[in-house]
Parts: sequence; C-alpha cells; structure tokens
Amino acid sequence: MIHSANQITISALLSKDSGGDTFQYVIPPYQRGYAWNKNQWDNLFDDLSENDNGYFLGSLIYILGEENKATVIDGQQRLTTLNLLLLAIYEKLIPLRSNPIITENDDYLEKVVATKKYFLYGENIRFIPSIQNNNKTDFEYLIRKIVKKDESNQPANFGNRRIAKAFKHFSERIDTIIKKDDIKALFDFLDKVTSACVVRIDTKDETSAFVLFESINNRGVPLTPMDLIKNTMISSINNKTAEETNLEWQKVVNNLSDYDVQVRYLRHFYQAFRPIGLIFSPDKGKEKITKNDLIRTYTEVIKDNAENVLAELIKKSFIYKFLSYPENIQEKDELWSKYKNKLFDLKKLGIAPAYTLLLFLFEKYSQQNFANLLDYIEKWFMIRHLTDSPATNRLDEIFIRATETQHNKYNEKSLFDELQKELPSQERIKEALLSKSLYEDNPALIRYILIYLEQQNRTAENKVDFWAVNQKGKAIWSLEHIYPQNPKEGEWNEDCKYGLHSLGNLTLSAYNSNLSNKSFDKKAEDKDKKDNIIGFKSGNVKINDYLRNKDKWCLEYIEERGNQLREIFLEYINSVYL
Repeated sequence: MIHSANQITISALLSKDSGGDTFQYVIPPYQRGYAWNKNQWDNLFDDLSENDNGYFLGSLIYILGEENKATVIDGQQRLTTLNLLLLAIYEKLIPLRSNPIITENDDYLEKVVATKKYFLYGENIRFIPSIQNNNKTDFEYLIRKIVKKDESNQPANFGNRRIAKAFKHFSERIDTIIKKDDIKALFDFLDKVTSACVVRIDTKDETSAFVLFESINNRGVPLTPMDLIKNTMISSINNKTAEETNLEWQKVVNNLSDYDVQVRYLRHFYQAFRPIGLIFSPDKGKEKITKNDLIRTYTEVIKDNAENVLAELIKKSFIYKFLSYPENIQEKDELWSKYKNKLFDLKKLGIAPAYTLLLFLFEKYSQQNFANLLDYIEKWFMIRHLTDSPATNRLDEIFIRATETQHNKYNEKSLFDELQKELPSQERIKEALLSKSLYEDNPALIRYILIYLEQQNRTAENKVDFWAVNQKGKAIWSLEHIYPQNPKEGEWNEDCKYGLHSLGNLTLSAYNSNLSNKSFDKKAEDKDKKDNIIGFKSGNVKINDYLRNKDKWCLEYIEERGNQLREIFLEYINSVYL
C-alpha cells in the first residue's frame, strides 16, 4: 500500500528532498476546489507564527507518476494554503532585495533565491491547484505577476474568489506581525514556514491512496499532550496506584471531552493562574504558552507537586466545562444556569481567548454577577471579528493583561477600560458593515449579528431559539439572501447584484429551502401548507419590518436597509466606547 513515507520540511517538499528528487504537485480534476476560509487561514498562520520552528502540519498522500508528477490525494487544502502564504512572503521580500541588510548577508540572499524556486518546476509552475472554481487560473496569475513579473491578463472577478482573498489575507496578516522594514522578523517567519514538517506518503495507486486516506482520517488516534501529562502524573504520585490516579485524571477528561478544548484549557489555566503563583512560579516561564510548550511546562511542576497540580486541574476543569459546553448547563447548576443562554451565544460567536479571563474570574469571584461582563465581551468580540482588529495573535496577550487588572478585587470599570483601549475606531466598524462582500468574508459572523439584532427586538415572551437544529443536526434558522444568489432571469432588478452579499440584502429565515430563488413578491408573501404567511412580510422576523411595505427590491432599498441595520447595530454596541 505504502511505497515510501518520510518526514520532510516544507522547504524540501518544494525544492529537493534528501534524495535529490524534486516533484511537481498536481491536484487532480476530480478533487473539490479550494475550500479553506478565514478561520482556517488564521489557524494555520497562528500555529506557524506562535510555535517553534519544525511545527508538524500532518500528512500529504500522493501517487507518484511519470516525470515526478505527484498527484495529491490528501493534503490539497494545506498545500494550496502554504503556497499562497509563501507567495505573500515572497512578495514582501522582492522590494527588499536591494537593501544592504540583505545584499550583505549571504544567508538572506540564498533564502530569497530559494523562496522563488519553491514556485517553479523548471520552466513550469511547481504546484498546480484544482481546476475547480478558477483555482488554477487564479494561482497561475499570481505566479505570473509576482514570480515572473508578468501582470497581463488578470482573470475576470479575480479579487472576489477564494485564492485571491487568501493571498490578500496572508499579506495583511504578515504586516501585523512584522513592523515596517523589520527584515529579520520577516526572515524569521519565513524560516518558521519553511521548517514546518509534513509526512509525505507515496502510495502505489489510487486504491491504496484512498484506503490510506480513509484510515488516517477515520481511525487515527494521536497521542495527545493530555495523554503524556497524565502519564507523568501517574508516575509522579507515589501514594496512589496508577488506577486510582487515572480515575482522578479521568474527571478532567470527562469534563473536557474534546482534544482542542483540553489543549486550550491547559494553556488558559497556565495563563490565568501563573501570575498569582498557583502551581506555577510567577517569576518563571513565558507569559503565554503554545501547544508545543505544554508537555515541558506541566511536566516540570508535576514532578515537584503532582497531587496539588492534579487537584487544581480537576477543580478548575468544572468551570472550564461550563464555559466550553454551556449547552450542558442544568437548572441545578445554580451559579451557572442564569448565564447559560449568553454563554451559548458567546460560544457561537467565538470568544475562546477570553476564557483565560473568565476562568480566573469565575474561580476567584464565584458569587459575583457577571451578566454585564458577558454582554460587554459579546459586543467586544463582534467588533473584533467584524474589523479583524485587534489582530488574532494579540488576543491572548490582551486577555492576560485584562486578567491581571482583577487579581486583587473585581473592578468592572478598570476591566472595561483595559479592553476598550484595544478596539478599533467606530468609523472602522462602519466601513466594515458597508462591505459589498460581507457574506463572503464571514457568513457565520453576519448570521450572528443578524440574530443579535433580532433578539434585541424580542421580549422574553416571544423569544426564539435561533440556534436550534433539526433532527439531522442542520440549523433551522439560516442566512437568506433577499435577492437570491441564483436569480431567475427577468424576475429581479439587475442592479440588485451589486449588493448581493451586502448587509442590506441579508436576513434570517427558517424557510430557506421554501423561499430559495423565488421572485421578490413570492418570497415576501409565501405561505406554508396551512396558508400561514412565512415570507418576509409575515412579521415573524423583526429585522424584516423594512420589507413589509415594499412591492419590489432594488439596489437603492438594499443600501437603505443596510444603512438602517448598521445604525441600529452601532447604537447597540456604542456602550463599549463609553
């Protein structure tokens, strides 16, 4: 099944491996198009930038054909993303080539030349993306423009597609971690990317490749940091049997069943309690730790005081359980039941960096009412996700600082002041809400904001669970384009297409499949089988009130409704700036 399997750096993968071989990587036509979005781009970027050199990125399964053409079966999303990230770095290097810092440093000069070669396979392009969704066309254009200095023939609608957006996003992310003319920082980040590793697996044929792909994706059970830390714990506690210690440890695992949540908990526990000297010395170690630091950091303290470490990890894991799985909060959980709905909303919004702060506060001031704080954090993160400011790689640091303001007593004002100073201007929020590609850029966030606006217009008596799912686990309430993405010819004003993905053309519907691509009048007054109006004019969705007196839909109305929703949103979040 496996012809060969070797760990290899990204640098060697895209140039020559240890055997002197060089490959061209091809995504076959039947593979789906490039599908990664902003969250996945940021996860990869943060993993590379925040961890040490040599970060492991998983496996790459391919079939080696004639002329060293490697048909990629598994790993195309990562491989495409890495190529775009390297291309964004190379674009930053080009104008710096004449800088004396580079011209007088042979190592830097070699890296500039080597980076260019990553994209070339002789006279051809080394990496050939999927032909789906213009991926291949768009990537080849970027190579021509940046590597070959040929800016001719930009593909139509290039900037609206995923390849272009990923490249632009990485270019902007690089700017956030590298100050102007900080050449060393740029090369340090390049080293982190090129030294990252994958296991490159060569299979004999497609059948073998797909069997292996299924095996890796469905049966793989990696040894996690939690497993390794548990083993250290068992070997360090001498007055209990291994079975007894394992049973105690299982309380943590039972509270936090997901691997990602477990890793995040260990990081946040350290960041929340190290500064006050709980388990960890406040005078030693980093301010924040990465996944790669966990085993070493916890092993050191476990060897000194294993029983205390275990007791504290168990105790705090009950708090972290409610933060991470608020859907499981019961009425009997008196301290938590009043926060259940808000914490569930916040989980959907994505506020994980704030869990360092919340873990500390709910532990130290358990009787305090945190309703105002949770409302503030909700508004803070809506602004942050909408504007991408502050940068993702600063969020841990921000909430560590915020936590430190609360060590002696809970002071809401000082906490809000600390968080508020990190936010962008209100003008930046307005600009973000005016974007014509709001839906494409972050559909999950826009759905959240629309649900937020809708909930503010409802009383306790007519509250609706907008996060409800059906028996198949699919969301009942979804984002709906008023002017549809696939309109029927002649049924709509054509100028609507210029506001297709903007705020004013988006709403919520529990009947997306019913409304679909119908004309405006049918969407507005559509009825169910019992003759009840379920369309936009039903009055069931308050953010649709603007539509109730409209008999047509056009760009003017899209922009007017968008401005109306924007002003309402700005009014709600204004308290964050007071």
